[in-house]
Amino acid sequence: MKAREVIVSYTEGPVTATASFAITVVKRIKITKVDIGNNQVTLEFAIRSANGRGYSVYLGNVTDGKDVALYSDWNSNARGAHVTKLVKGKTYLIFITYTENGEIVEMSDFIEVTI
Repeated sequence: MKAREVIVSYTEGPVTATASFAITVVKRIKITKVDIGNNQVTLEFAIRSANGRGYSVYLGNVTDGKDVALYSDWNSNARGAHVTKLVKGKTYLIFITYTENGEIVEMSDFIEVTI
């Protein structure tokens, strides 16, 4: 199957977050629960493996007008992704991708959270 470029865009007030990916087939990662506290957010979804292999977290800081980019301060567990080192009072856009054989095959919707 041939990869195609997909551009994802989200606008909140004066800030637009845009990300471009080469994707073969996209299956939706459905976020079922969001817990916020202690400068962290937990996103629950049907994760394939608790070690998080293949998953990536993208994050953008809406409050400061920062674009969505790959984010490294997160870990996984049997319920999903735990995103850390966020700043109280800031609003973030977060989404998750799953890569298989070098191509993104699953992606969540953008989730907006205020810490």
